[in-house]
Amino acid sequence: MKRTATREHNTDEMYGFVVRAARQCVKGKYALAARIRRIAIRRIRAALRIQPSAVLWIMLGDAYVSTPHSKRCYQKALKLDPHNADAAYDLACIEFEENERKGDLKNAERLVDLFMRKPPENLEYQAFALAAEVYAALGRKTDAASARRRAARRWARISKVTVLEFDPDWNKADPLELADRRKARRKRRSSKRWQ
Repeated sequence: MKRTATREHNTDEMYGFVVRAARQCVKGKYALAARIRRIAIRRIRAALRIQPSAVLWIMLGDAYVSTPHSKRCYQKALKLDPHNADAAYDLACIEFEENERKGDLKNAERLVDLFMRKPPENLEYQAFALAAEVYAALGRKTDAASARRRAARRWARISKVTVLEFDPDWNKADPLELADRRKARRKRRSSKRWQ
């Protein structure tokens, strides 16, 4: 008995299969990961036949990780939604890896500029780090430095949240806040010297 996809599909369940497959790969259970990945691909493709969307194409690209199919999936997601930052980020990663040695980073630069307008929420510091690498490779030093600073700020926020989750007694000030206080103190000291 062959199942047909219904009009309503659960994207969380489909993405759950993709995540489970990745976890099994990390554990070294490649055969199980391949089976889970095939299930995810089959379900996502069935949903795409009914109603194509950028989110589903991104999920399919994630399921096809490290294959030429993933690049095509992200490209189709960008065709459906040209301002989708997640698809732009994923495609920029692939373009950067493929073309870094060749020195042809025009596509990667275009994609980075696209997702730098509104970085993906779940990959913010990684997105800024990729932007810094691309800009540095292109010789755009000020943009690279700016992206590095933004990546460091995002990382500081994430690490503070992580520490708070595991240790509720942690009560230190934000590292960026402390750095701003130190700067202000130095400014006041230098201004007093000149008076």
